[in-house]
Amino acid sequence: RAHELADDSVRPTKQSWWQRWTIFTSVVGVGAVAIVAAVMIVPNWLNPEQPIQGYIQKGPFISGSSITIQELDERLQPTGTNYQVTTGSDFGDYRLAQDITADYVEVIAQGYYFNEVSGELSTGQLTLRAIADVSENKVVNVNVLTTLVAPRIRHIVMVDELSVTDAKKIAEQEILSIFQISGDVATNFENMNIS
Repeated sequence: RAHELADDSVRPTKQSWWQRWTIFTSVVGVGAVAIVAAVMIVPNWLNPEQPIQGYIQKGPFISGSSITIQELDERLQPTGTNYQVTTGSDFGDYRLAQDITADYVEVIAQGYYFNEVSGELSTGQLTLRAIADVSENKVVNVNVLTTLVAPRIRHIVMVDELSVTDAKKIAEQEILSIFQISGDVATNFENMNIS
């Protein structure tokens, strides 16, 4: 029996050592690829691209209201890329699932809304709009203030050649001063939500 255990076929040979080395390096290589894939791919699973979303509000726009989201360049001119969505409920919520390439968008909504004064549906349609930087924040609420400030932001960017961020600060402060609201507002108009 001892003779059978001492048989050369059981002892490692140079060939079997080489095979083990090949298997070991293959496993290490596959493991390295797996680690790289995990580092590159998993963060996108954990933090997927956020959709552009928000609310359309004068009173809330009713379900099915038409919304156009158009990409803008750094001078706030339309690039020609538009997306069509509708409000998902009578709370005026919307969501654009597609990824966009531009940092700036204009959200234009048209529809009937709940009239908070009469407590009934509006008798006519209303168009509201907002210009927003969506490079960091994908929430764009559209309301009366965003509608009032949109043409002024465009004017400041085009004529005074300021950045969109600076133009928004100036334009929003001007609108607030028209209503005799002094001091800084803690948030941009498109982040305001009345629901």
